Amino acid sequence: MKNGTPPKWAVRLVKWYSHPYYTQEIIGDLEEMFTIWKQEKGIFKAKLFYVWNAILFIRTYNSRLSNQSISFNQLSMIKHSIKLSLRNIRKHKVYSLGNMMGLAIGISISLIIFIHINHELSFEKEYAKHDRIFRVSSSKDWAQSPPSFAEELKSFFPEIEDVARFAKYGGNASVIGTKEKQFISEGIFQADESVIHVFDLNFLQGSKKGSLDKPYTVVLTKSIASKVFGNENPIGKSIEINEEKRKFEVTGVIADLPEKSHLKAEVLVSMPTFYEQIPEDWTGSRGWMVMYSYALLDDQKSVTKLRQRMSDFTVHYFNEEAAEEMALNGQFFEVMPLTDIHLKSNRTGEMGPNSSITYIYIFGTLAIFIIIIASVNFINIFTTLAFKRVKEIGLRKIAGAQRKQLVFQLLLEACVTAMLAATLGLILCLIFLPYYNALANLTITWVELIVSTNIMLIASLAILLGVLSGMYPALLVTRQKLSESIVKNVNPKASISLFRKGLIVFQFTLSLFILISTMVVNRQMNFIKKKDLGFDTDQVVTLKTYGNLGKEIRKNHRSFFASLKQNSNISEVSLASNVVGEPLSREYFRPADADPEVDYGATHMLWTDEAYLDVMGMELIEGRNFRAKVDTSVVFLVSEQIAKNWDRNMVGTIAQYRDEKGPIIGVFKDVNHYSLHSDVAPLAMCLKPSWAGNLLFKINGENPIETMEYIEASLKEKSPNAITQFSFVNDRLQQLYAKENNMFFVFKSFSILALIISCLGLLGIAAIEVQRRTKEVGIRKVLGASASEILILLSKQFSLMLAIAILVGVPVSYLSSEKWLSDYSYRIDLSAWEFVVPSVSLIIISMLVVSLHSIKVIRSNPTESLRNE
Repeated sequence: MKNGTPPKWAVRLVKWYSHPYYTQEIIGDLEEMFTIWKQEKGIFKAKLFYVWNAILFIRTYNSRLSNQSISFNQLSMIKHSIKLSLRNIRKHKVYSLGNMMGLAIGISISLIIFIHINHELSFEKEYAKHDRIFRVSSSKDWAQSPPSFAEELKSFFPEIEDVARFAKYGGNASVIGTKEKQFISEGIFQADESVIHVFDLNFLQGSKKGSLDKPYTVVLTKSIASKVFGNENPIGKSIEINEEKRKFEVTGVIADLPEKSHLKAEVLVSMPTFYEQIPEDWTGSRGWMVMYSYALLDDQKSVTKLRQRMSDFTVHYFNEEAAEEMALNGQFFEVMPLTDIHLKSNRTGEMGPNSSITYIYIFGTLAIFIIIIASVNFINIFTTLAFKRVKEIGLRKIAGAQRKQLVFQLLLEACVTAMLAATLGLILCLIFLPYYNALANLTITWVELIVSTNIMLIASLAILLGVLSGMYPALLVTRQKLSESIVKNVNPKASISLFRKGLIVFQFTLSLFILISTMVVNRQMNFIKKKDLGFDTDQVVTLKTYGNLGKEIRKNHRSFFASLKQNSNISEVSLASNVVGEPLSREYFRPADADPEVDYGATHMLWTDEAYLDVMGMELIEGRNFRAKVDTSVVFLVSEQIAKNWDRNMVGTIAQYRDEKGPIIGVFKDVNHYSLHSDVAPLAMCLKPSWAGNLLFKINGENPIETMEYIEASLKEKSPNAITQFSFVNDRLQQLYAKENNMFFVFKSFSILALIISCLGLLGIAAIEVQRRTKEVGIRKVLGASASEILILLSKQFSLMLAIAILVGVPVSYLSSEKWLSDYSYRIDLSAWEFVVPSVSLIIISMLVVSLHSIKVIRSNPTESLRNE
């Protein structure tokens, strides 16, 4: 299919159905027509026409069985059976429609989840060599590696065909363009020229060779080239990045990188530029995690050799002592397949937010549960309806029908009903797909939905459900003696059988599991939202400075901030190197007099000014804050975590990182700079506003728009061409949990639908069961039974099944909830309410559903009940 050939499943269908005498002729004609359709209509329509005509070729004359067992009369019987199936569906239209609707909803939800999972699992697979590309990084919590790491890796391992490196240019976002047009881009990366070979980048303009081998050259993606240059040829032209004096020459234009990839590059800056801009002592550092390093192996199986010898490489790259220390701290290098990054990597310094394999497991399990619940409903209701047709089956036997014909009839009815439900489910899926995309922030198209794999999967599921739901009653009902079915009108297995009771208990258990899981997830998400991070970020606005704007502000930022604070809506202004949620630099921060043998671990560093604590609402618990006029040299503030690790009197201690030394003047309360998925990390702040590129404003909430307009106007006075993009810190914090919030909302919605499907099934079973016992209820009323006694009688068997479901479902839900919560550094403690409330809710809902039909029968006139056959 991928190479413009006819759909394989349609070819197999023709071969399977057609008689060998006609097969080659039919396939030859279809292939000839397919070639013409492809030229005239395009590949997509050609495939549709091929499938349609393959179906049209299904005729009696060319059937594989035409000379064997299928006669015209038998085909007529099949046609008659289908008509009879539709007639029976119409006869019991309320139950049949409810049954089909429950299965349709289940199929549509499961199909959407299946497409979602397939979408997530297909990341990186558009790269031709994806199965041979691996990222090498620190296994504990860091996604990057040192600058010299990749080349050393290549020279050490003969199995590595090539290596490629990326490094973020200018932090998380930069300004790119010409003097006339400028844009903010978060996809500017420095890259080796080898990335072209490793990732098979598709060049649209320019030459692959030499495009990234010189300083200050760039390769643009098609979308960014169109933004900056429109329809002009950009090759040889220059662009600016962050308003730097040195221009960058455009040497190539490539196709946009795949959407389903963790690589979000829009601009590739040559790696020699990195070495011209960064000091040699930095680029030579073996502890500076700045590069995303990828290795292309000569064979997929070579990864085993890499992993086996990675400890040897660590000794080679550092030394034996350092390697042992890294091993003790879990800081060895890890080889990760490219296709695993999106779902299995959530380290500090990732190129962007990734998803999680946990979501795949959760949604996959939910899809299985929903389709099982819907299937159990379908089987139960169809079985119950089949048992009501005992007399009809007996009359057919008298008329001469054989048992196998009656079995076939019931199976066909079940399959027809299931196929109608599956068709309805597919239609529902197409209708609700746009809403799901908006809900889950995805871009799944209807083309992905109606691929042959999905259609065959739905059809197979429908046929399987039809056979499963039809086989049990077909064999049981058709086996009954004529004297019982016609004369005595005995209903086989008149009460709900042990098998069907087991299905209902299983359904209740799954429903309870979903209810408890939803409540636990809801509590955990609310806990994360309300958890104190150690900041007071209410009404804190942030803005990243670029190029000339940053230089102008840092010339004399204190006087500029003082002028801004003349506006009564601005209470404080600060500079910081990083905003909450952004990766911080990790440094070997330690006491200057410390024993070199003692490992103090890596410390997260933030460079800021004296107003940062006030803007962010952080609490100082020891010592003092930065003072601009007093602290004219390097000074530090440290977190409680560092004070605990160092175990000494912090204030006055001389600390050191790199070649910088200075006293610690204060200790602040621990804050969580990242999401609550990670523990509080040791954090040190250095008074160095010249290294800070983010503005932070503490404003009041009365006129935020006017205040930001005032700030923007003030910034334009400093740099007229500056691009300003404000954001609230609270919004940035919410973005850390945006994926989880979306997934939880989807999970909660599907959980509600799963419960509705369960109720539909229970409603159908209860209605049929109550109707079956109409005469019994009438007799009991005549004998003096009260309404409450009859209601208890009708609800008794369902109550017992609910009790069993609760006894099974609660322990299973507890274990799975504990497992899920263990992934969070900050989590709720499970209480009895998480299990009592869903259990009671399920009991109430189930009893209400059963009572809906029971009360109607109880209130009816006994004389009408006694006439009921």
